[in-house]
Amino acid sequence: MDTIIANLLIPLGLMAWLWFDQDQRKIDWLLKAGICGAVVMLCFLAGTWLALSYALRYILAALFLIVAYLSYRRVRERPFWHESAGGRLLTYIGVFALSALALYNVDVLRGFWYTGEPITLTFPLRGGIYTVAEGGNHPLLNGHIVTNGTPYALDIEALNGLGRHSRGFFPSRVTDYEIYGATLYSPCEGQVVETMNVIPDSPVNELHMASRAMNQVVLQCDDVRVLMGHLLQGSITVQKGDWVQAGQPLGKVGNSGKSKWPHLHIQAEKSSGHFDAVPILFDGVFLVRNSIVVR
Repeated sequence: MDTIIANLLIPLGLMAWLWFDQDQRKIDWLLKAGICGAVVMLCFLAGTWLALSYALRYILAALFLIVAYLSYRRVRERPFWHESAGGRLLTYIGVFALSALALYNVDVLRGFWYTGEPITLTFPLRGGIYTVAEGGNHPLLNGHIVTNGTPYALDIEALNGLGRHSRGFFPSRVTDYEIYGATLYSPCEGQVVETMNVIPDSPVNELHMASRAMNQVVLQCDDVRVLMGHLLQGSITVQKGDWVQAGQPLGKVGNSGKSKWPHLHIQAEKSSGHFDAVPILFDGVFLVRNSIVVR
């Protein structure tokens, strides 16, 4: 419900405000269109669309452009500025609100870039359409920055033909999720330094906060450790000490540990007295929330 309110109801309400309000001056329309556009852009960049449909983010953007164009035709012959002091005061308030939203959008866009030396990996999943649910260098794009203190960690999910990550609304079974059981392939050549393979799947939408233990494979790729987690119990095919090649099967995606629904968690760290998060490039690309990978 929070996703529906944030990604659909709020921007649609602002579009209705832009469409139905009888603007007396063009400056009013410009400010309303700017505020509505800034909110739509924020939803497009940072909204979570997997439970609804990935296609809706494009439909929402297109709908805003249509509403903006048609509503402008009603006001294009009207005077631009307010003569009254009260009208000018409302204009100044609108300018302040629009400026704040625009600056926040710019701040979110900064999350599409990284700092530091990255590691380049091969994308670890095949045979589908995949998207990043959490990823990027901004808290609004990547919840790991706030919840786990692990910047540059990513959560990856799969999409079905409807642009959704699961079958049906409010699914209660792990098998309803598109990524569940997908084969995980090694993203690099390296040595297995840690595995966990005995933890059962967590129930859907029951986030277990007490323990961070999950089925996982940790690889030492040169001087960087790459962790892949929430794997399916009993599916891991490598052991500590094994040397693996890029593209070698490692296990399958499940829902073990601190996970609300099936997805692949991946992060990279470099040890230099303490662990430092390393940005990940997949085939040379820095992926952020809503990025799409087709394999």
